Amino acid sequence: MSFDLEVYGEHSLSSDQIAEVVLSVGGLVAEQDAAGASITAVRHADSERHCLTLDGPFGIDDGDIPERWQTALSGATVLYQIHADVEEDDVRCALAFSRMLASRVAGRVLDPQNDEAPGPRSAPTAESAYGQFLHLHWFRPGGIGEDVAALYLEVARELMPLAVPARFGPHEPFQGKLPRDDDAAFDRMYRTACAVDSMYFVGTAPSLGGYIDSWGAPNPKWPVDLMVTFDFSGLERAGAVSEITDFFVEVARRIGSFSAYVELNDAAYATAAPLRSLGAWAGLPDEPQWLTWYSQEYAALVHPYLTGGVSRSFPEGLLHQWSEAPMTAGQIRPLLTRAPWVPDELLPLRSPISRRRLLRVADEMPESLRGE
Repeated sequence: MSFDLEVYGEHSLSSDQIAEVVLSVGGLVAEQDAAGASITAVRHADSERHCLTLDGPFGIDDGDIPERWQTALSGATVLYQIHADVEEDDVRCALAFSRMLASRVAGRVLDPQNDEAPGPRSAPTAESAYGQFLHLHWFRPGGIGEDVAALYLEVARELMPLAVPARFGPHEPFQGKLPRDDDAAFDRMYRTACAVDSMYFVGTAPSLGGYIDSWGAPNPKWPVDLMVTFDFSGLERAGAVSEITDFFVEVARRIGSFSAYVELNDAAYATAAPLRSLGAWAGLPDEPQWLTWYSQEYAALVHPYLTGGVSRSFPEGLLHQWSEAPMTAGQIRPLLTRAPWVPDELLPLRSPISRRRLLRVADEMPESLRGE
């Protein structure tokens, strides 16, 4: 199937910055022209088939915005045009990329074939007034049930009210709204509408929202991931930084996460998100992160190399914490006793030409995560 999307935004990204956005969507890589000045196509990491083409950014003014959308798109100065030519199971990748791009350019996704006004503006970017972001990212084995949305909301209600979504749905404009809807509606929408599409949500400051990956991936080896992002300075003002660790651990325990991390950085997206080959787990992040979680099976491989910080064991897995207060990867590196932070065998092999290209999954990982 094929379709077109447009992203109207306030920031013009370089080719390398767009490639980073592509990489943040599991399984996708960008192809650049010979000069590296523009993105020519987007494809799956393990395929030569192009699934997306991108044109732009094009400079625009108010006169270039369709009249019926000028109010909703006020302030937009650039336009990106996306053409998706995808298999049915790949639709979620195309939509995820368009939404992630909109987040990076402080923009909105628009379907030019649809007369409906575009949905809410995406999360602010690093170029905004925010200084740092805190990303909580969990990975769960695929094929183990459709209850992850309900479990996440349950823990957020108990331990981190700031993480409770305000609006939610698989596409914009989001149809779900809390507290207008009850919690069962959040669970029900994920179960019924997200076999292929991810569930996206936006929060109330300092939460910038996040997503829950679709539960119906065609390959059960494909991990289901869940992420929520906060404005870090907002968390500090709310006095809620101390709540992050317990919330992070409890979500990991209840959803059966095999790997998870909390990253502090100055980008509106999680730069530590590990590359994933299509249909399988690729390995641990290249850089150490403030908080990390490992299932019992993964902890047996990783724990011997966690020589700094503090580790805590739980029946479901292991938490490692470098410090009481959140730290960036750059602040953690001086604490390491080895480089990289774990042996290369636990990390995916990247291309020496482009770090954004995955050549091989990690040699060492739990057998349950290996692709067929």
